Amino acid sequence: MTHTTFVILYIVLNIIYLYILGLAGKDIKQAIQLRDKQWFIICIIRVIIILCVIVWFNYAYYNKL
Repeated sequence: MTHTTFVILYIVLNIIYLYILGLAGKDIKQAIQLRDKQWFIICIIRVIIILCVIVWFNYAYYNKL
């Protein structure tokens, strides 16, 4: 794959990750409104996992270049 293909793939995947992170943020807001402690903890864990995936992806991508 060419450098341009990598850049396009990188941008698209980061947009998808940020969209998923936004959805998780909405779930956290809903959990706070419902005062559901268990759902809130699950949402926080999901956000942490998503952030770890984003960091890992960016680290792997920059090492590929």
